[in-house]
Amino acid sequence: MVILLKLNCEYQEFTNLYASVIPGRGLASKQLASIKELDKYGFCPGSLNLIFNKPTKLEANKCTVATFDVTQRYFWPAKIDDVDVFLYRWRGSRLHTVEVMAPVNLRSHFGLYDGATVKIEVSKKIIRPVRVRERLLYQLLWSMGRQSWPYQSELYQSFVKYLEAAAGALQK
Repeated sequence: MVILLKLNCEYQEFTNLYASVIPGRGLASKQLASIKELDKYGFCPGSLNLIFNKPTKLEANKCTVATFDVTQRYFWPAKIDDVDVFLYRWRGSRLHTVEVMAPVNLRSHFGLYDGATVKIEVSKKIIRPVRVRERLLYQLLWSMGRQSWPYQSELYQSFVKYLEAAAGALQK
């Protein structure tokens, strides 16, 4: 089941989030092909994988598109420079990772490379406060060069997913 929600971005306050580009696993095109409601946005195949410079909670009930098929998936409107994009997460995503869907290939459009910093403009209404225990868990598990490990180490990912779930430190 897919639910389309309207988020009126007029007269909203915006904030900037900063993230680094990391290599993806090539799964977004296959996973999102079945969501026909996304066709009207004209996304190019694939996504840009990003790691935030700090844990960032996104408000699930403030998304524009939500799916409740096999996995709960959420899409929030955002902007990277002159390009309207959607931030994409699913239930259980880590708080420091996000994928970006866009009508253009963002790597080639902006000349992005792995490690490049991206500034993302989002409505303040979609950001939820991060609790102290979530920040501490992030520092313990993901700081000191381990931020991109969800995309590189299946073993580490499996190990910490249990700890994050127990602490409630995943996208809801």
